[in-house]
Amino acid sequence: MIKKAIQEAADSPNPEYLDVVAEKVASEFDTPDEAAMFLAQIIHESAGLTAIEEQACLNGGCQGQYGSDQGEPGKSYHGRGFIQLTWPDNYKAASEGLGMGDELYKNPEKVSEDPKIAIDVSIWFWKNRVANEPGVKDGQFGATTKAINGPIECSGGGSETPQKRYDIYTKVAKAMGVENLASPDGC
Repeated sequence: MIKKAIQEAADSPNPEYLDVVAEKVASEFDTPDEAAMFLAQIIHESAGLTAIEEQACLNGGCQGQYGSDQGEPGKSYHGRGFIQLTWPDNYKAASEGLGMGDELYKNPEKVSEDPKIAIDVSIWFWKNRVANEPGVKDGQFGATTKAINGPIECSGGGSETPQKRYDIYTKVAKAMGVENLASPDGC
């Protein structure tokens, strides 16, 4: 059911990513409602499960951004994983939260080198930085967008991206049999 739901919303997901995500989501989420919200967000963030590293930052394109001056020398803390984890403090917290000590802080590139680490980091971020934000448990899908990328998408007005994220969510949720769809509110 999870693979089918992903394929409803993502045109050509990477088969390896599809398998890793479907397996992990099936074991980590208790309700199809929350799983559908999570899947919609990672489908959007990973360009339909085709990329687990911020494309603009490949080949050093984001030098000096995302707090690289606050982390390990020479390391970049740009978006990686299915949810595009950024900033040194998030890499450090995710690494510790996953029982990896400071491994991902010292070697952030590991998040984009291993899809299993990428999904673990993404679920960690969801459970620790998104799921408990105001509005999320009340069925406001927009609150998940706000928690992930609020300053860019929810604050300046005029952005079509929150609606695109919600459209992905409705496809995934319907394919998963979610009866009471979350509202687009909260962004």
